Amino acid sequence: MEVSKIESRIPFAILTPDGQWHERGHMGWWGMVSEGTPKESWEERAKAILTNHSDCMATVVDVHI
Repeated sequence: MEVSKIESRIPFAILTPDGQWHERGHMGWWGMVSEGTPKESWEERAKAILTNHSDCMATVVDVHI
């Protein structure tokens, strides 16, 4: 996926092919986040992860608590 497309679709969490779970923070009830990373820091990290795995297929899951 092109970086320009990635920028508009930053997920809350990413599971990479090596089995590592990366998340912006711990999601709780009603979307409350604890121990969260600042939005800008998470966006940079998520873009880097997605760019490093640009040869992989992504599956998006919209989970509601």
